[in-house]
This record gives sequence, structure tokens and C-alpha cells, in this order.
Amino acid sequence: MKQYLKPTPLFIGISSISAVFALLLLFWLFGIKALTKNTVQAVETYLTNLEQEFPPTPPNSAALQLETLANPLGINLELSDSSTPPESTAQLLPEISDDLTQYLEQLGESTQDNIPPIPEKLQNYLNLHRNEITGIRRHILTTDSLYFGIPYQITRLNLQTESPPIQGHFRLSQVLILAALESYLAGEITTASENLEAAAILTETLRQQRPDLITQLASLLLDKRLSQIVRQFNLAPTPWQIERQPKAVEQAMIRALRLENAILTNALFDPFTYDLANSYALGLLQVFKKPYFYLVAADTWSTQNRIYDYLEHQTFCYFIPETLVNNPDLTFAGWNVYGNSILYKQWLRVGASQLHWDLTEKVQKIKLMGQQNQQLPEQIHSLEDSLCPESRWVYRLNPDGSAEISLEGIPAAFAEGYLAWTYQISAP
Repeated sequence: MKQYLKPTPLFIGISSISAVFALLLLFWLFGIKALTKNTVQAVETYLTNLEQEFPPTPPNSAALQLETLANPLGINLELSDSSTPPESTAQLLPEISDDLTQYLEQLGESTQDNIPPIPEKLQNYLNLHRNEITGIRRHILTTDSLYFGIPYQITRLNLQTESPPIQGHFRLSQVLILAALESYLAGEITTASENLEAAAILTETLRQQRPDLITQLASLLLDKRLSQIVRQFNLAPTPWQIERQPKAVEQAMIRALRLENAILTNALFDPFTYDLANSYALGLLQVFKKPYFYLVAADTWSTQNRIYDYLEHQTFCYFIPETLVNNPDLTFAGWNVYGNSILYKQWLRVGASQLHWDLTEKVQKIKLMGQQNQQLPEQIHSLEDSLCPESRWVYRLNPDGSAEISLEGIPAAFAEGYLAWTYQISAP
């Protein structure tokens, strides 16, 4: 009679472990992709909807005319392929760019009334292009339909997409601010105010029309610089200041951060195309790495969006960074080496800009009182209120007739890493 070998316990154990391992391997290689399919669809839907709101469109004639007016300054707004600054001036702006940025930064970081003389190189540039700058200012102030267009298709944005052309707009705004400083120092107050307004319109128009993060950050930097420069002038708050819409700026920043999250998530679903898989030595073959990146992509998309949902219901005044960082619901998985919770700092830039404008408007009103009375007031109680209920602006008159205004109860989010929230006002 034929006898069969009875499986030993060891054989049964090995077979069971092998079967479990095979199932786990199949799940890792194929199941993870199926589980994260909803994330892929969510990203695609988000980008499609955003593209419907901001479709790729060409600039209008008013913007193209501004591009033509800016070319002689050596500035290329890159709105059309045919736009090229003349060779005689193409290299002129790059030669002064560092000096221009340094001069405006120096002035912006000043905590007292002190406009230093415009450096000779910058003054020569203004002298050479005075007529062109006048034409640009008038064009911006008299054009209601300035539209720069959207030079990209949102659904096709990825980590390899070139940054949107923003440098030309940034430089043009800087030149207008510089021209405003020159006019103010020459006593041409109306022209100075108009140059500032033109720079503000240029900055705000671009911010409203393009949803990408680079544009939002550049616009915020220019907005902050405008607030700091205006603070130096003896000007009453102007209509374009009063009509600013801080909440819209905040919403645009959150939208830009969500767009950036979508771009990164898409890249994580295709890590080898964007060289992400080589950033960390996981010690696995590529076929085994992919499922890991699927999980990272899903965790990054969901966690980052929860963070932005959280920020949308926060106010800068009461925001405490540690609360976000230590919140388990807003924390990336421990195995997600690409999670970056500090992107909230970009959102905080909006709050800092609002606080800068709050200080600027207080300084403007104090200076206006000083001009009307030929001296700065001894006390001011009507200007104590801050944007933040638990903060207040404190005014002090100095023995020499100058004054100081400073913020007490600085919000926790702005207590460190920012310039002092204080300003010295010269006597009239």
C-alpha cells in the first residue's frame, strides 16, 4: 500500500510564513497603488477646478503696451516672445539690480525717519530713464484693464516647470518705488505718491491674476517694502492703501500653498521622473520603492490640506506655531520624510504684512497731526488699537520733540524672527 509523507510542523510553518509573505508582497506591490487611487483622483480634480478658475490666457493689449514701455529700462516682463530690451539698456538694469535691492532693503529695515541719498549709480539710471518712467506711471494709473495673463497650464505644472516670469514685474515695481523716493526727496509729493500707487497697482494686479506661490511671495515682499517706504513719507493714508483687502491676500496665499501641495503630491506619485526616489537611500529596488512613495504622496496630500484647513480658521493674532506643530491631527506620519509642516510660515508672511501696514498707517496719522500743529502731540489715545485685540500701540513723545510708537503685546507668531515693531518719528 502506497504511503504518503506526513508534512512536518516545520514544513507547515515555513509554508505558512511564505504564503503570508507572498500576500504581503503582492499587497505592497499592487494593493498600495489601489488604496491611494483616491488621492490621485482628488489631486486631478483639484487642479482641473483651479484651472477652470485660472485658465491659461494671453496678456491683453494694455499689458503688452506696458511691456513695450518697460523695455527701454532694460526690463523684460516676458509677456510675449518678441519682447527684448534694446542692447543699449539690456545690461544696464542687471548692473544696478543688487544696488537697488540693497538700497530699498536698507531703507525698509530702518526704524526711524531717515531717507539716505540715492546712490550715484541709481540716480544715473533714473536720470537716463526719467521720461520712460513717467510714461509707465501714467499708463498704469490710467489703465483699468491691465491683464498680464497666465503663462502656464495648471494641470500640467510639475517640479520641472520653469518658475513663472516674475522678475521683470518685480524690478519694475522696485524702479517705481525708487522713482517715488527721488520725487519725495525733491519735494514733488504728488509725483512720489503716484509712483507708489503705480507700484502698488502693479503688485496687486499680478497677485490677483496668478495663483502660483512664487507670484504670491514676490507680491508680499513688494507689499511689505511699500509699507516700509510709505512710513518714511509725510503722506496721509491714500485711497489705494485704504482699499487694500488683507483677507483676499490671505486666501490667495492658502490657495497657492494648496497648489504647491498638489504639484508635490503628483511628483511623489512619480518619484523617479523627478529624482525624488534618490533623495533618500531606502536600500530597496525601484519596484519596491514606488509603493512607499504612493503612501508618502497620500499622507502629504491629506496632512498638508488639513493644515491649510486649520489655518483658514485661524487668526494671526492668536496663532501659536507650537500648537500646530504639536497637533497629532496635523502631523505627518513618522515614515514620511517629505512632510513639511513649516510651510505655515509662508501664511504668516501675510499677517506680518498686515501688521506692517497697521504700523505705517499709525505713523502717517501721527505725522499728519504734527504737520497740523507744528509739533508732535504729547499723547494720542485714539491710535492705540491694534489689529490684534490683545496688543496695543504705545506712543511716547521724546524730550527733543521726536516720538516713538511701538507695539506692546506682540502676537506670539511675530515675537521672533521679525524686525522690531517700533518706529521713531522725527519732529516736524
